[in-house]
Amino acid sequence: MMNDLKYKIEGGAIVNRNTGRAIPDDEPVFVLRARDWLSLVTLREYVTLCEEDGCSQAHLQRVRAAIVQFMRWSRQHPELLKRPGEPAPTTGRTLEDGGNGRTKG
Repeated sequence: MMNDLKYKIEGGAIVNRNTGRAIPDDEPVFVLRARDWLSLVTLREYVTLCEEDGCSQAHLQRVRAAIVQFMRWSRQHPELLKRPGEPAPTTGRTLEDGGNGRTKG
């Protein structure tokens, strides 16, 4: 979580950088990692849903910045990309194609 734009770890809790409020221990949290080759397609869909729902520009900017970070990381570390739920990285996949050879367009 140290690379997250919205949250940070503080005193063992996940804390919102803007409000300073911790996520309650009983609230579920879902984490996407850049090494998950489906993460980028998921983030792109999420930003589209946020746009359609009228989310704030600040939130949209954070999500778009995360997309850029995920793309940059995947280009620097393609050997670490892997299918979700599998222990070993899988070569020949990229975040840009959603990890499964699909192309955008």
